[in-house]
Amino acid sequence: MNEFKIGDPFDKFIQTATINNTFYLISIRSQTSVLSFYALNDINLKAPVKVNLEKESFINRSNRKTTLHNLFTLGSTGAVERIDVKKIDESTPNSIDITSEETKLYMKNNKFIFTFDNNRGVVQILTVNPYDYSYTFKTIDKPFKAEKKLAKKSNSFILNSKLFVITSTKKDMEVNIQDYSSGKLLKKIKLNVNDKITFKNTPIIQEGCVYNDYRELESTKKFLRKLTMGDIGISAYKQNNEYLVTIGSEKEVSRGNGGMMMMPMGGFGGVPIAALGSANVFFNPTFFAYNSYSKTKSVHIKSLFDLDFNHIDKEIENNFFDKIKNHAMPGNLLAAKTIFKYKDYFILGNYISKSKTYILKKFDD
Repeated sequence: MNEFKIGDPFDKFIQTATINNTFYLISIRSQTSVLSFYALNDINLKAPVKVNLEKESFINRSNRKTTLHNLFTLGSTGAVERIDVKKIDESTPNSIDITSEETKLYMKNNKFIFTFDNNRGVVQILTVNPYDYSYTFKTIDKPFKAEKKLAKKSNSFILNSKLFVITSTKKDMEVNIQDYSSGKLLKKIKLNVNDKITFKNTPIIQEGCVYNDYRELESTKKFLRKLTMGDIGISAYKQNNEYLVTIGSEKEVSRGNGGMMMMPMGGFGGVPIAALGSANVFFNPTFFAYNSYSKTKSVHIKSLFDLDFNHIDKEIENNFFDKIKNHAMPGNLLAAKTIFKYKDYFILGNYISKSKTYILKKFDD
């Protein structure tokens, strides 16, 4: 275990990521639009590279110019929040609990892509290239942009070359699916409160309630009301040349002290990093995604589409995480449980203390 003293008292931790065996720690100077990128290769910590974004026109929920720091800390409701950027792994199923977050980080084409959904009218997308620290910034309009309704919720999700953007009120919902690079609209999904949901492949499912862990809702009206009362999200996963799209909302539920705290809420000084050769690990993102997926606290529907986003009316097949979740395990296999991805499949690991044996089981689509 190595501990590195980095940053200054005004630096705020954002996230960590690994690209091409180089570990990056990203921070931002408080109340500014200046990012710092710390690169760690083996055990050598390089001096931070500053990316100054002060000239960019970031906007807050009220369409007023703001700092990048405020995009990380101010939500769409105006509440001040701790920086909590969710890392998205497109190769794993992502629950609504994760994708309902308003600030996300993707690693695509060896670049960092931040998406900000604090503003209900536009998605703000910042892309940084860690090789020369050049960047691009763009905004994309959301459905119902012109509507001023307070009970309007929106969010976005990127999968491969597709951008999924959702907006909902209590009366209408709309999803735009477009090409991420060109902005070309590929599909528009509309839903009115008086409509039947013809594009869903599952019931309207509510999971994770305190007194009832699973229930099904009957009406579109209830579904739209849940979307606008909770934290709306959309996720997509490609499986067997089909798109599985999940639409729903997550309502924040107290989890006691069992939550995982990745970093301090404020600045940071000594940062412990486990360094194993060129593999540097902060935490297991696959296990984190699985836990969220298997213990979701959300209302959602799931829909299947072909490659042209035409709805497919059939039963949804189990994915990696479903198979792991449904895998029967004796009580003595619950110790030291972990899940990780290797090549194109997932591995479940469990320790049997009596025989001092560690069991690895492979799961694939």
